[in-house]
Amino acid sequence: MPASSPTLTQHVYDRLRQQLLSGQLDARAQLVNRTIARELGTSTIPVREAIQRLASEGLVEYVPGAGAFVRQPDRRELAQLYDLREALEPLAAAEAARNSAAYELDELQAYCDAWQELAVAIPARGHATRQQLGEWLDLEERFHALLAAATRNPWLERMLNGVRLVAMVCAAQRGEPDLLTPALARKTCREHAELVRALRARDADRARDWMLKHVRHGRGVVLDYFDRKPSGPRLKSAQE
Repeated sequence: MPASSPTLTQHVYDRLRQQLLSGQLDARAQLVNRTIARELGTSTIPVREAIQRLASEGLVEYVPGAGAFVRQPDRRELAQLYDLREALEPLAAAEAARNSAAYELDELQAYCDAWQELAVAIPARGHATRQQLGEWLDLEERFHALLAAATRNPWLERMLNGVRLVAMVCAAQRGEPDLLTPALARKTCREHAELVRALRARDADRARDWMLKHVRHGRGVVLDYFDRKPSGPRLKSAQE
């Protein structure tokens, strides 16, 4: 069976990955090769290869006789992901404090500035819009990906990005913009600015401690959301 162009497969992978991160594909959504190929104007070969790659990353699972679906982890799996994050991310923060370059620190600060602009735009007595929440979480992904790269440890970077990717997709918070309130936005801005200051000071211990508190707080928010959300989400196909 002929293989597709690596560039075309990457394009399909990127599109599906972004749909997962943005919440356009719900947990348990079915990924139908023909439908996706038609929407993206490709053959089914790059679609199949992209879905296989997503499956290898833990984002998609194959159900015998039914097809490929977006994974829906249970509470235990989410807790396990956060166990890994607690082990890896404080280490990454400490290594970034030791090894990050000046341009990376400037870029991290730019992400903090962008967060601040978003925080100001959220209504004082309301919450973020769906678009604002999407932009906020995009910044979160880029901030932590850059932090991982700044460790100068490719093994740690690879493991950390994989774990964070699955955790972000599985958290399923992008459809809940009311979670991002002005108070939470301001708090997040202050805390991330504090981390950047620790990195600039080359204070590995302070950066490690900050990240441990950050991940543990995230665990609490995500698991609390998981416990409160309605059970048994409906099956949704990518052709909807």
